[in-house]
Amino acid sequence: MSSNSRAALIMPLSIRSLTHIYGAGSQQEPALNNVSFEISNRELTAIVGPSGCGKSTLLSLVAGLRSIQSGSIQLNGVELKGCTALQLQRHRQQIGIIFQSPKLMPFLNTAENVLIGAEVSTTLSVSNRLAKIESLLMSVGMIGHSHKFPRQLSGGQCQRVSVARAIANDPMIIIADEPTASLDFKSTKALVSLLLDIIKLRDIPLLMATHDSRIIEMADRVIQIDDGRVVSQMQPSATNDP
Repeated sequence: MSSNSRAALIMPLSIRSLTHIYGAGSQQEPALNNVSFEISNRELTAIVGPSGCGKSTLLSLVAGLRSIQSGSIQLNGVELKGCTALQLQRHRQQIGIIFQSPKLMPFLNTAENVLIGAEVSTTLSVSNRLAKIESLLMSVGMIGHSHKFPRQLSGGQCQRVSVARAIANDPMIIIADEPTASLDFKSTKALVSLLLDIIKLRDIPLLMATHDSRIIEMADRVIQIDDGRVVSQMQPSATNDP
């Protein structure tokens, strides 16, 4: 097999036999149990399941916010299990994270909140970072709001700012944890459409935990987790093709 063929086989995100347990001894409780799946670039993969099924634990492990106990997570062929603290810190710099709440700093304006994400990069000068922020705000439809504070923005606008912050460091993957939970139908559709445009333009995957049926209908793949296990994987978009 040629080197090009081997490279083509590397998935953006590959999870194998991932198990994570909370507690010790008789108090042990498995949050994830032998979870395995892969996702592709330019695709929205929705992780669904009841509260407490392990969705947030899964996202935190992929993001490098927790250490892997058992199993494997590979991001673009790089194994996360066994990484040192410094390696995990570098890994987190390659992840764009969007939370249920935008988590914007209330005392910073829109541009300054996005700058927090860009500050991770040490390769850009201050002037180049500021130019990049203007470009990021334009890409999420917030260019006219750079000097506004979070209290002056709607919920949908705040979440758009968090998207700009998440992609400020050119991530290899975007992870979103219930990002539309507090948004109305119009804002939800606009946010997901924006994220789909971003991952297609940047050729990266989007992994999103959600209860929202509106997002599930827009997903390229739906992975259902129950009691810490993957119980089904489907491609709703494929079933809607004529």
